[in-house]
Amino acid sequence: MTSSDVSADCAAVTPDRMRKAKQKMTALADAIGRFHVTRSKVGADLNSGSTLEIHNSDPLVNAIDDALVAIRTLDLEIFEASNSAVYVGKRGASSCGMTVRGLTAPRNTAVHGSEVIDPDIDRAVGPVAHNQYIVWPIWKDRSDIPHAAFAKTSAGALQAYDSNVAGRPVLDTLMDAFRFFTDYDPCLAEGGSAGQAYGFPLPALAVSGYERLHPDWPDHAEAEVRIRKEAQSTRPGGVRRKVEAILEVDGQTVVAGYTVADSVSIAFTEPISQVLKDVQGGYRYEIVGDSGDITIDVRSDQLSAGGRSLEEAVGVPTGIAATAPWEEWWRLCVEDAAYYRAQRQPER
Repeated sequence: MTSSDVSADCAAVTPDRMRKAKQKMTALADAIGRFHVTRSKVGADLNSGSTLEIHNSDPLVNAIDDALVAIRTLDLEIFEASNSAVYVGKRGASSCGMTVRGLTAPRNTAVHGSEVIDPDIDRAVGPVAHNQYIVWPIWKDRSDIPHAAFAKTSAGALQAYDSNVAGRPVLDTLMDAFRFFTDYDPCLAEGGSAGQAYGFPLPALAVSGYERLHPDWPDHAEAEVRIRKEAQSTRPGGVRRKVEAILEVDGQTVVAGYTVADSVSIAFTEPISQVLKDVQGGYRYEIVGDSGDITIDVRSDQLSAGGRSLEEAVGVPTGIAATAPWEEWWRLCVEDAAYYRAQRQPER
């Protein structure tokens, strides 16, 4: 390859740097793939209190470290070294670029090994086979990490960690980094899409819910907003809903009950504001009255049933036994948009 083989639009500029950039992009894609596969078969035991004790986290951490080492090389030794002013400016103007910036401390610990920044496990599903679990690692908040791990990290990188890394799924941050590099230097895609060139999308896991399997796909937070918005803009499934309880959960009024779908009833929890919109849109909610079912209607922009406010008509459940299941189901809806969508449209 000669210098004429590298387009002027290529950010890596020289043939040697372009060759090295592609090698490191391949290494990054491979590490992301290994991380994804490894997190789908983590050996662990579920202890009392529903805590997961992982037998050996080394394969998971090693895959993350390999990804971070590749990111460090691409960021620092290839692109910043090629044209520092342009690169740093574009990195700071991009959300994905700020993720790269925020990964400075984790990647430095991966390279130098002075401290370890291990992720937390946000969620686990299983066992799927032989005490293996699918896990969702997320980056810890800085306050939960030894201070020494950030001792040599600049203020800008610390701020980027707090805003673009902490609390986010590890997979999202690695995909962000990959996406930023291919956006910054389109020549890395070798004339095709980055997915085609580097083997994305990743294989789907045998679990429900959204997974970011391609760098070009939305991250988990974006997908959550989209899924929830689409679910709320579509009328609930089933024939009607029977309201069993109204309760306050974390400062929000929640309506709970069962969706009547064919010959089965499926539990639902819904914010009272959404129930109001559903009823205004023509969907039928009802409560069980002494003389039969009472249809819930809207009067003066408030829900009512049988001439009384909905709260008066339904009553407020008392005691942990009466509220705990509904509260936990609603919290799952808040945390997981796919779960919320499934209980709102159970027939999908």
